[in-house]
Amino acid sequence: MMTIQEISATARRYGGALVLCIAVAGCAGFDPKPHDEIGFQARAVTKTESGVTISAVALGPEEAKAAFGVPMMDRGIQPVWVRVHNGRDEPLFLLPLSFDPLYFTAAEAAFINHATFGSDSNARMDALFQDHALPLRFESGETTEGFLFVTPDLGAKALNFVYVGVDTAVIARFVVLVPGLDHAFIDAAAVYKPDEIADLDDWGALKAAIEKLPCCVSDKDGEIEADPLNFVIITEGPLGLAALIGGGWDQTETVTTSSSFKTTASFLFGSAYRYSPVSDLYAFGRKQDYAFQITRGDIDERNHLRVWLAPIRFRGTQVWIGAISRDIGVIMSGFGTTHKIDPNVDAERWYLAQSFVRSQTLKRFGLAGGAPVSHPDNPRSSVEPKNIFYSDGRRLVMELSDEPVALDEITRIPWGASGGGKAETAQ
Repeated sequence: MMTIQEISATARRYGGALVLCIAVAGCAGFDPKPHDEIGFQARAVTKTESGVTISAVALGPEEAKAAFGVPMMDRGIQPVWVRVHNGRDEPLFLLPLSFDPLYFTAAEAAFINHATFGSDSNARMDALFQDHALPLRFESGETTEGFLFVTPDLGAKALNFVYVGVDTAVIARFVVLVPGLDHAFIDAAAVYKPDEIADLDDWGALKAAIEKLPCCVSDKDGEIEADPLNFVIITEGPLGLAALIGGGWDQTETVTTSSSFKTTASFLFGSAYRYSPVSDLYAFGRKQDYAFQITRGDIDERNHLRVWLAPIRFRGTQVWIGAISRDIGVIMSGFGTTHKIDPNVDAERWYLAQSFVRSQTLKRFGLAGGAPVSHPDNPRSSVEPKNIFYSDGRRLVMELSDEPVALDEITRIPWGASGGGKAETAQ
């Protein structure tokens, strides 16, 4: 049997070796790559607003780790690379709070990624983060680049740049795609044949066409009706994506082994999973083109929506129809469980509208028919007979804008107007 002294010596010996291993691991873990070797700039999106040209790209998990030598996004930090050319005749200042209220300073982002035993690598890390931070002042006629350190998003990220000068405010908004999420984008041009699309120019004709679209989503065989198709968005795909992401919605992952594992873990441990898949439901003979959600404290509670491209174009713009509902818990279904939806599905139409108000993209709105009518004393069900809902049977129709729209600038849809005219009243 070992004596106390022998145990103590052994502990010191192996403890010292453990400390040495941790220190070595801390140094070895910090291994940034030259940014031009990573190639993330090739995905940059560029816009020019009021003489200011901005290029930006949000790095995915692997890109961020390569660029800064540490798994930043695992620690809640996402680097966004930005290049700005100030073509105005005055200096401008970036307001990072408008970009992300929870943004990190360079020193803060570096410190969060420090190794416990790695003073040398930590010092190099501090220098790297500071050297590559985006300055907040942009001189006239100069081009400046660097990184903002913000809270992470996968799939897509909404960027909101606000620059101010003397009596000047320049606002640039767009969405960039972010790798690291299992999902796919549809080819909108290939969904329908040209002769399958109704090209409309009259608000009244649009309302009539909307009211003729399917009432509800269904199972794959089309035999069981489920949630009502209770909202319509008039927008081109990129703008709709920007409006949803800017309004707080996350894209959902497709069902894969990895996403199924994360969903199960989230369910078992009562945690949130921002990108958890939704079940496939069908309209126009196909599953949802896209699905989005806003998660709550755990996976059992979330707002979620599915959207389909409709066979309609209005004044050259795409028309999307969708179903939105709120998961409020789980109920037993057969030998398993399913999400319980809030039976008042009409309330969720207005939740979606409010999210567009939040992203300042809602231009005008109105109500049209076409969804099923039901009442609390005689509700309908969504696949699972116990999952009831009721509705006034109307669809909230929303036209989006690519220019910021203030709350008091939002108008009602002039259903009675044709061409470019305005109606006196709207439903």
